[in-house]
Amino acid sequence: MEPNLIFCFSGTGNSLKAAKDVAAVLGDAEIVWMKGDSQVTGRYGRIGFVFPSYAGGVPKAVLDWIRALAIGPAASEYFFAVVTCGGAERGTLPMLRDALKEKEISLDYGRAVHTVGNYIAMYPLQPGVPEKLASADACMAVCAREIFEKSAVSIGKTKLGATLFYQAGNQYFKLNAKRLRVSEACTACGLCEKLCPTNSIRLQEGKPIITHKTCAQCMACVQWCPKQAIDAGKETIGRERYHHPDIHAQDMRK
Repeated sequence: MEPNLIFCFSGTGNSLKAAKDVAAVLGDAEIVWMKGDSQVTGRYGRIGFVFPSYAGGVPKAVLDWIRALAIGPAASEYFFAVVTCGGAERGTLPMLRDALKEKEISLDYGRAVHTVGNYIAMYPLQPGVPEKLASADACMAVCAREIFEKSAVSIGKTKLGATLFYQAGNQYFKLNAKRLRVSEACTACGLCEKLCPTNSIRLQEGKPIITHKTCAQCMACVQWCPKQAIDAGKETIGRERYHHPDIHAQDMRK
């Protein structure tokens, strides 16, 4: 049997948990981070893309990575996607489908999984976390089984409203990235540097330096910092932090 390949992008672990759920059901599956240069040279039974929805679309960092990915339709007979989101996925799946179509790849399956919203820069952690995680687990159990069976799910058309919402959201992300600040509570542990999926953080003279132009606004640095030393403006000061309870920091970057 051919092995399976799952590409993953995750800031607080929601999407990594989803990728792990799929991998557990498929069996022979490798999870690869959407980070740096990558190419697919072998043949796989299934190839998947698991990532969160940002502003109702594909995160720019993910979209850029996919467009640079060296892959063709011969890499697999089945391509799937799972999108995690705290709200509506809006035009995320159609956007991914169109990006893959540029590589002559058809997206055979795509589902949105609603889980805990984690964009702490805009809102505090909402109540009902255990219930939302349980619901996401139940949904992922169905998704994983459908992917195992190579089920087909049609992806709808891109709507103008979703496109405009996404464009506005990305402009907001650009502005908000400049608000990331490191306080004196920082101990220079380097965890934020290790977890940043876009390599936008580096330690310099014992302090994290954030490159705002490449920041994806995944909030990994804010949410995972053990000292809560990184904030996105005054609004996040004192807000409860979140990362998926089944995912540990050492799981986040392989």
